[in-house]
Amino acid sequence: MKIKKMAMVLGLMLASCLFAGCAKEEGTDGTTIEFFLGKRECIATFESLIEKFEDENPDIHVEMSAPSDPISILKTRLIKNDEPDMVAVLGDSSYTSFVDSDMFLDLNGEEVLDKVKPVYRDMAKQLESIPKKGEYAVPFAGNANVVLYNKDIFKENGLSVPKTWSEYTALCEKLKKNSVTPCVFGFKDAWNVSAPWGAIVANTVEEDLYTKVNQGEATLKDAYDGCADQMKELSGFGQEDLFGYGYNDACVSFANGEAAMFLQGNWALPVILQTNPDANIGMFVLPVTENEEDNHMTTQIDLMFSLFRTTEHKEECMRFIEFLTEEDSMQQYMDEQTAVPAIEGEFTYAKQLDEVKHYFEEEDLVMSAQSVYNAAIPYAELVQTYLIDGDKDNFLNRIDKEWQKANKDIIRKLKEEK
Repeated sequence: MKIKKMAMVLGLMLASCLFAGCAKEEGTDGTTIEFFLGKRECIATFESLIEKFEDENPDIHVEMSAPSDPISILKTRLIKNDEPDMVAVLGDSSYTSFVDSDMFLDLNGEEVLDKVKPVYRDMAKQLESIPKKGEYAVPFAGNANVVLYNKDIFKENGLSVPKTWSEYTALCEKLKKNSVTPCVFGFKDAWNVSAPWGAIVANTVEEDLYTKVNQGEATLKDAYDGCADQMKELSGFGQEDLFGYGYNDACVSFANGEAAMFLQGNWALPVILQTNPDANIGMFVLPVTENEEDNHMTTQIDLMFSLFRTTEHKEECMRFIEFLTEEDSMQQYMDEQTAVPAIEGEFTYAKQLDEVKHYFEEEDLVMSAQSVYNAAIPYAELVQTYLIDGDKDNFLNRIDKEWQKANKDIIRKLKEEK
């Protein structure tokens, strides 16, 4: 009997403790917001930033989701009406599809937008297929689409950074004459054409080309004719087996000094420096034109924050974004990701970016062409095929048709509005 009574008392005590524990957890946990990260390579950085944020804001818990194939997972969740509170994604066609579908909350008037460089706010607006009132993203970081070059090879061959297209091609010819491979490309992976193609297109076509194409006032076939010629000429300066290397192969090859240049971006630096920490690397903008002043840094919004319209925690999400856009947070992200800021401020850039950081400080930037391509347009595969078979007419006709097909709904809406 005593044993039964003791068991009952212990049971009541345990239940009481559990209840108290639960009550305490509910009282101290505060609000939980779900942060969906679409860039897995920076998971560790955001884990650290979230920990710091939660220390300063104990009433908010940030639950980060960062699955493999994030955009596909996110789209599946949206179909099921299972939206996270906020998202961090690349400034590309995936963002365009979300904003065009009125998925995001209008952030117009939020003070945090005043921290963002105007050029990146403009790029976010350019990502809207049909211009909308309001602002739906807070650009956080950009990237640098550049020519990575081996400073030691340049010095050994008496070379200086070229300022025009003719200077660049002459430099490549000199390297070939000296039995040095001018460039290494990872064209086995089709997406590796994006950096050079994006730079060529962004610096040579009209800024409003895609609006004109959608309005039936221009065609990609005509606008891309010269771009295709330059891309083909550029590919002639690559390694002997032009399509034998994928991205990682090309990174390792460049890191080991097997080529003088690698047309990629700041995102490749971690892989290169991990392979060869002593690699003496510099950067310059691909000089696409014959006028130095017309050769701008090609960039994308590498990461931007948006809130879904369905969130019930706008205030908490905005507090998190305010924290992330503080100078200390931005600097940490830059240091750990070799990134460039979309945020105004006095920042320390990675030493490899010294030669090109003035483009960002002066906002001498243009948005890469890859940002405007609908996900349904296999532009990289089309460029890759053109470099293999050399059939320019087929390439130009196909990319024009693919654009029309992928953007048919937008084109129809624009016609209806006339």
